[in-house]
Amino acid sequence: MAKILLKNLKKVFKGNVVAVNNVNMTIEEGIVTSILGPSGCGKTTTMRLIAGFEMPTDGEIYFDGQDVSNLGPFERKVGMVFQLPILYDDLSIQENISMPLLLSKKSQSEISKKVEEMCDFFDISTNLLRRKARGLDVAERQKVSLAHTFISNKNVYLLDEPLSNLDPRDRIEIRSKIKRYQNEAKKTIIYVTHDQTEAMSLAQKIAVMKLGVILHYDQTETVYNYPQNSFVGWFLGNPGMNFIEGVQWDASQGKLQAGHLQLEFNTSKNGGKDHKEVILGIRPENIEVSVFPKQGYFEAQSDFIEPIGNRIIIHLVSMKIKMKAKIEKIKEINKGFKVWVKFPPDRILLFDPKNGDKIFP
Repeated sequence: MAKILLKNLKKVFKGNVVAVNNVNMTIEEGIVTSILGPSGCGKTTTMRLIAGFEMPTDGEIYFDGQDVSNLGPFERKVGMVFQLPILYDDLSIQENISMPLLLSKKSQSEISKKVEEMCDFFDISTNLLRRKARGLDVAERQKVSLAHTFISNKNVYLLDEPLSNLDPRDRIEIRSKIKRYQNEAKKTIIYVTHDQTEAMSLAQKIAVMKLGVILHYDQTETVYNYPQNSFVGWFLGNPGMNFIEGVQWDASQGKLQAGHLQLEFNTSKNGGKDHKEVILGIRPENIEVSVFPKQGYFEAQSDFIEPIGNRIIIHLVSMKIKMKAKIEKIKEINKGFKVWVKFPPDRILLFDPKNGDKIFP
């Protein structure tokens, strides 16, 4: 396993395209770290820089304190799993899985033992090991690819959207296998994805990227509950965070004025300037909804309702303010119904309208 340090990492492609822009992060050993973001944000380029498939334009990469910036993948001892599984179709499943150990000239008994362990972890029937890889479906191919990668002892394992081509059932199954394997083997894994569900269910730490920049990198729960940028709040969550613009912040009085709404809000610890315009952010699951008037609640109307399992997402309108609340099913609520809504003060975040950076708490 390796502790990885990215220091002022930058990658510029032909045409002055900046794919990775001054990235600094420490990737801890023995956990899953996810690099998460939309297509084209630079996450795959960052992974390829860590692997050694790309050389940085500027900055350094360290594995356990050693500068590996100019070393290739083999010298860095990295294992890779790609979006499209790479297998040798004319070889058997067993030969595909065991190839890294065969190349390392391990003994046959050690190879047999490790192949059996990998098959057990990834639910590959040992009765199928003599079959050619050509006949496998996409999910089976990805299981074999994972077994092939994890069978050898590497410093770090890099997984580049390995589940994106699978159907939902296979995606959930293989995701749980990766999680189980990491929990037991304590491998250092960097998991690159645009899928927030995968990132949040697998990773202990998440780095959210946009336009080549890391906007927030921290423990998964911290990134979700206290995003350092409004884009992070929007990108994470189903649905993402609600944002109300043009909110006046009176820090000395502990009040927020959002159109017709006035919210009590303890900002005494912040020391911000009075009457500063901010963006108010609150997650849908943190909004409280009542079918009866209550003190501290404001009136709204349900505009649209989306059922999600045993919960619902209510699209709410209060004057010109629109928001979504994610709550347990309430039989009394239907489209067009009047409800009463509360923003718990300890669940409110404030963002700078100029750059989206969090300014409170």
